[in-house]
Amino acid sequence: MISGCTNTQQTKTYTGNGFTFNYPANWNDTTVSTETFMGMNYTEMYNATDDFLAMVANFENGKYEAFIVLRKNDAKASSSILGSLYFPGDNPQAWVSNQKQGLSNNSAIPMEFISEKQTTVDGNTAYQVTLKNTMSNVYSTYVYFTKNNAGYCLIYEKQGSDDQQPLENILKSFKFQ
Repeated sequence: MISGCTNTQQTKTYTGNGFTFNYPANWNDTTVSTETFMGMNYTEMYNATDDFLAMVANFENGKYEAFIVLRKNDAKASSSILGSLYFPGDNPQAWVSNQKQGLSNNSAIPMEFISEKQTTVDGNTAYQVTLKNTMSNVYSTYVYFTKNNAGYCLIYEKQGSDDQQPLENILKSFKFQ
């Protein structure tokens, strides 16, 4: 009898703040972490706002990969989150357009547009944009959607590659409780 190999991705599960999702087993929940990469504490940077909900990441071999969840409780109110993330009104498609325009025009952070598409997160229509920081070679994907009058921004960042498979796996497993 010949047995076949199966490729099973090992995962961990994040549960908290009203949602759950699976992420790669070699990542860590860094929601409350003092871990730094290239001299920056990314958790501290994102946690500077009340809108920060979760962060899981892998800081290995001089590179990093991370998934961050942000929420704006009133999607209809305009506000600035972390200086560069902006939610104008309650239209996630407009958020993508604003993200592309804002970061592409920022000369301090040279960004290159990579892609844009519509997707779903737990049955909610979402809009996704991917940009590349040409100085640090970090690809950032922003997934915007609304749920129960709250605006969500899911951020996936990976240094050195725009491989979206980890993000796709996370989005497939992302569920509100």
